[in-house]
Amino acid sequence: MIEVIERGQENIARQLRDADIPTTEALAVMKRYNTFAVQVLRELDDLYREFRELLANDPEREAEQQEWLETKAGGLLLTMEAFIAVLVAEAMNKAKEDYRTELSRPREIIIPTPPQPSPWEEAWEHVGLALRHPVVLLSVGLSTWFLLWWLVSGYLIMAGIAIGVTVFMGIILRKLACG
Repeated sequence: MIEVIERGQENIARQLRDADIPTTEALAVMKRYNTFAVQVLRELDDLYREFRELLANDPEREAEQQEWLETKAGGLLLTMEAFIAVLVAEAMNKAKEDYRTELSRPREIIIPTPPQPSPWEEAWEHVGLALRHPVVLLSVGLSTWFLLWWLVSGYLIMAGIAIGVTVFMGIILRKLACG
């Protein structure tokens, strides 16, 4: 029986290689096959023990009856081994069929989408784009400068003078820079 299992292992390994089944999947099929083979050997061992108990010489049994029983038990044991070999082959085919049906089953592919920005992130992005425009940047800067002078001095006149000086200095520095 062990020879049958070893031949089965070699056969299934060859068939899996010929079918171009990935090594990890082939190992999983071989593991299922080996588990089944060990279970079959245990059952066969139990069956053989039952036959040995049955065939044990019984003083009340005649010699020709004992010979007939041994012949029948041997034939039944060979039949059982052949049946188990067929079961092992069917298990091997079932394992390969399960693998093929698993491959052919449609799988749901989930494509991750990038996270949506929060409303605050979108608002800051728009503000940042707007502040890159020179006219907007100039108006925001001067308005902020005006408010700052107004809050610090407490007088609108002082804030207006500060804005005027800032604009005047900006114009002079620009003319000097441009040449």
